[in-house]
Amino acid sequence: MTTKVCILATCLNGNLNPTLLVFGSIRVGFPTAEIMVFGNGLKPVEVPVVKAVCEHNRCTFVSLPRVSHDRWIELMLEQSPCAFWICDTDVVFHSSVEGFVNEDTVLKGRYEAPFVEPWSKTTKAERLHTSLLYLNAPALRLKMCAWVRKWHPAKFPFAPTTEFVRQHFVPVGFANPPVFYDTCAGLYLALGGERFTDEENGAFDHLHCGTYVDRMLNVIPGLAEAHAAIYAQPETSKLLKENQKEFYARQAPA
Repeated sequence: MTTKVCILATCLNGNLNPTLLVFGSIRVGFPTAEIMVFGNGLKPVEVPVVKAVCEHNRCTFVSLPRVSHDRWIELMLEQSPCAFWICDTDVVFHSSVEGFVNEDTVLKGRYEAPFVEPWSKTTKAERLHTSLLYLNAPALRLKMCAWVRKWHPAKFPFAPTTEFVRQHFVPVGFANPPVFYDTCAGLYLALGGERFTDEENGAFDHLHCGTYVDRMLNVIPGLAEAHAAIYAQPETSKLLKENQKEFYARQAPA
């Protein structure tokens, strides 16, 4: 079974560091995979830089008009004839992840518990994080259809919609902040999925807010400085897990 990996390469603020980080170790994480990189509305000056690291790592590069990350995943899930991984660009691999799944795996990733998101002040629903996520697209489409049929009987006089992938807010009352379903939260909460084990989580690290950390300067102090240190020495990303664990514990819903 050929491993397929899809990466959406986005540069939101002119800083290419978070766009390029994963390419320093992508062949550590996926030594034999077929990797496709989608340049997400990149500026002309950015394209040759990203194409160069793709060529160096034997990745196929395709330019796309700018698309949101959740819509891109939704399109891939709707159209792909086979299973695939999605991988963020602000990831550092320490060992191979290709053996984490088999032909029976449908959805697998790093579990993210519910927490109060400090930027929006909303409670984020639990999910499998999209920084590194395996999606068996054909199997998921079947499961999604079965789920819809179960809850949306054919004789209903209306047609409610279900957001499996797209980010969305769910109102819970006039006086309360909504629940925020981040990308693919609906997919996990409707269909379930496999969580990476502790050993599997040790194979990689992810920089939260990597492509938009400049917008989080007053929300999560010190985050930008931590990222800068990792760009200089990617191996220090191993120190992230403890800090991220403390963050989630601090932000846990009351």
